[in-house]
Amino acid sequence: MAKEYYEKRDRMIDNRAEKLLAVLPGTVKGFYEDELTHTASTTAYMRLNDVRDFLAFSLTVDPTLADREMTEIPDSFYEGRRIPDIYAFRHFLEDQGLSAHTINRKLSTLSRFFIYLNRNGICLSNPLPSVTRLKTKVPTPIVLSDDQIEALLAGVKNNNRYLKTGQDQLGNKTFAVLPIDRPTAMKRDRTVRRNTAILECFLSLGISLSELVSINLEDLDRENRTIRIFGRSESVRLVSYPENVEKALSFYLDRPALPSYYTKTYDPTQLSLMQDFAENALTDPAMRKKARKVFPGMDKSFYDDLEDLSCHLRRVTRDGLHPHSEALFLSIRGQRMSIRMVEVMVKEMVMTYLPDLMDREKFSVNQLRSVRVSRLLEENATISQIRDAIGYSSNMAAAYAVGKYK
Repeated sequence: MAKEYYEKRDRMIDNRAEKLLAVLPGTVKGFYEDELTHTASTTAYMRLNDVRDFLAFSLTVDPTLADREMTEIPDSFYEGRRIPDIYAFRHFLEDQGLSAHTINRKLSTLSRFFIYLNRNGICLSNPLPSVTRLKTKVPTPIVLSDDQIEALLAGVKNNNRYLKTGQDQLGNKTFAVLPIDRPTAMKRDRTVRRNTAILECFLSLGISLSELVSINLEDLDRENRTIRIFGRSESVRLVSYPENVEKALSFYLDRPALPSYYTKTYDPTQLSLMQDFAENALTDPAMRKKARKVFPGMDKSFYDDLEDLSCHLRRVTRDGLHPHSEALFLSIRGQRMSIRMVEVMVKEMVMTYLPDLMDREKFSVNQLRSVRVSRLLEENATISQIRDAIGYSSNMAAAYAVGKYK
């Protein structure tokens, strides 16, 4: 079940936190344990890293900590922190090139840390409330039009372009969309069916990254067209999906029948020979050259059909990736896809097949949820209906999300 995925993730975070706590003062361990009582393990671990960053910075600039290890930082150190010390840390983070959002989050974590210290009598001061936060821009949600959605899905299915990244003379990232070369197209063809299903799930269901990668085969009820989604805090909801998602899942899960064109154009014996050849040359860039030796004297349309047949066979179903895995969406290696893997993959697809999309470099996968939210608004759904459909934690969270689209 998806619950097992979250349990595995939590165990991984616990192991990482244990290693990190081994080099931190005992006071920080108490803060981390306190955070775990009222927030998700991922959030608590993120805050643990934020405190670590502050202490590591302090070791380099505070003469009272000279020649000390981080574990040797005394509780009296916190009482001596003043507003200029926090500003110095903020300027250090800015010099590191961190975004205003990330810096403000780290400052908020420090504020929580000092509140914990105050509450437990470790120190009486808290300089954070007097520290000004950086101004951040409220991101404009990216809502894809029907034409853009169609272009994105068509591009993924055609698999005929790729995104090339680089740098200009000033060190800024550059992006160029180029025609895909044949050897690369052959390798990427394997994931066309999977990627199409992933996009349809994001666009039509409004699920988050972590919810998508945690879906198992047993969570899917194709007869009733529902998916069991495990959200935050072990919440579970049953989401119905429309016809386009069923088609995409069928495209990914079911062994596709051979297109009728082949059975009408070629006799069974010849078609069997063509299939054998195509399956043995799935990723061979010299396939057409070899085909002329195996099938000499044929016209150009025959060799074109042979390449199309190879493309059809290359686009493997889920069973072609790993028939016995419990996860719905699998990597090329047959393992459950990670959040980062899906995030990078979908952003690359958007930047490749929607080159005219405004602020496409700033696109994040969870913005695909906006498509579902905007459609619910068009249907005059209430805040509570949007909350239940998208899986927001509260009506307030749903209202905040809705406010960005109005």
